Amino acid sequence: MTLSLHCEGFQDIVPEAQTLSASLKSGTVDSVELPTGFPSPIGLLQFALSIRASAEAQGRAVTITCPDPEVHKVAQECGLSGVLAPLTGGDHVQ
Repeated sequence: MTLSLHCEGFQDIVPEAQTLSASLKSGTVDSVELPTGFPSPIGLLQFALSIRASAEAQGRAVTITCPDPEVHKVAQECGLSGVLAPLTGGDHVQ
Protein backbone atom coordinates (compact mmCIF):
# COMPACT_ATOMS: atom_id res chain seq x y z
CA MET A 1 0.00 0.00 0.00
CA THR A 2 1.14 3.54 -0.76
CA LEU A 3 0.90 6.13 1.99
CA SER A 4 0.66 9.66 0.57
CA LEU A 5 1.88 12.34 2.95
CA HIS A 6 0.29 15.77 2.86
CA CYS A 7 2.43 17.76 5.29
CA GLU A 8 2.85 21.38 4.26
CA GLY A 9 5.59 22.24 6.73
CA PHE A 10 7.60 20.96 9.66
CA GLN A 11 4.67 21.42 12.06
CA ASP A 12 2.75 18.78 10.07
CA ILE A 13 5.51 16.17 9.99
CA VAL A 14 5.01 14.79 13.51
CA PRO A 15 1.45 13.49 12.99
CA GLU A 16 2.41 12.19 9.53
CA ALA A 17 5.49 10.48 11.00
CA GLN A 18 3.39 8.81 13.70
CA THR A 19 0.96 7.42 11.12
CA LEU A 20 3.86 6.30 8.94
CA SER A 21 5.66 4.64 11.84
CA ALA A 22 2.57 2.64 12.78
CA SER A 23 2.06 1.62 9.14
CA LEU A 24 5.67 0.49 8.80
CA LYS A 25 5.47 -1.55 12.00
CA SER A 26 2.28 -3.27 10.89
CA GLY A 27 3.70 -3.93 7.43
CA THR A 28 0.78 -2.25 5.67
CA VAL A 29 2.88 0.24 3.72
CA ASP A 30 5.57 -0.46 1.14
CA SER A 31 5.60 2.89 -0.63
CA VAL A 32 5.55 6.48 0.62
CA GLU A 33 4.76 9.50 -1.52
CA LEU A 34 6.20 12.74 -0.21
CA PRO A 35 4.30 16.00 -0.77
CA THR A 36 5.00 18.67 -3.34
CA GLY A 37 5.62 22.28 -2.40
CA PHE A 38 7.24 21.52 0.95
CA PRO A 39 9.05 24.71 2.06
CA SER A 40 12.39 22.96 2.64
CA PRO A 41 13.51 20.34 0.11
CA ILE A 42 16.49 19.55 2.38
CA GLY A 43 14.18 18.97 5.35
CA LEU A 44 11.99 16.71 3.25
CA LEU A 45 15.07 14.73 2.16
CA GLN A 46 16.10 14.36 5.79
CA PHE A 47 12.63 13.01 6.50
CA ALA A 48 13.00 10.58 3.58
CA LEU A 49 16.32 9.37 5.00
CA SER A 50 14.62 8.83 8.36
CA ILE A 51 11.80 6.87 6.69
CA ARG A 52 14.32 4.68 4.89
CA ALA A 53 16.33 4.06 8.10
CA SER A 54 13.19 3.20 10.08
CA ALA A 55 12.03 0.75 7.43
CA GLU A 56 15.45 -0.90 7.21
CA ALA A 57 15.66 -1.18 11.02
CA GLN A 58 12.42 -3.15 10.88
CA GLY A 59 13.68 -5.33 8.06
CA ARG A 60 11.32 -3.79 5.55
CA ALA A 61 11.85 -2.21 2.16
CA VAL A 62 10.05 0.99 1.28
CA THR A 63 9.94 2.93 -1.97
CA ILE A 64 9.93 6.68 -1.46
CA THR A 65 8.55 8.84 -4.24
CA CYS A 66 8.13 12.57 -4.61
CA PRO A 67 6.47 14.25 -7.60
CA ASP A 68 8.24 17.55 -6.85
CA PRO A 69 11.10 18.10 -9.35
CA GLU A 70 12.73 20.63 -7.00
CA VAL A 71 13.20 17.97 -4.32
CA HIS A 72 14.81 15.67 -6.90
CA LYS A 73 17.09 18.50 -8.04
CA VAL A 74 18.26 19.16 -4.48
CA ALA A 75 18.71 15.43 -3.86
CA GLN A 76 20.88 15.20 -6.95
CA GLU A 77 22.95 18.22 -5.89
CA CYS A 78 23.48 16.71 -2.43
CA GLY A 79 24.38 13.25 -3.71
CA LEU A 80 21.14 11.80 -2.32
CA SER A 81 19.36 10.96 -5.57
CA GLY A 82 19.26 7.28 -4.58
CA VAL A 83 16.97 8.05 -1.63
CA LEU A 84 14.00 8.79 -3.90
CA ALA A 85 12.56 6.67 -6.67
CA PRO A 86 13.14 8.38 -10.03
CA LEU A 87 10.52 10.69 -11.44
CA THR A 88 8.33 9.01 -14.04
CA GLY A 89 6.07 10.10 -16.84
CA GLY A 90 6.58 13.62 -18.11
CA ASP A 91 8.42 14.75 -14.98
CA HIS A 92 12.10 15.50 -15.19
CA VAL A 93 14.85 17.19 -13.24
CA GLN A 94 16.23 20.31 -14.84
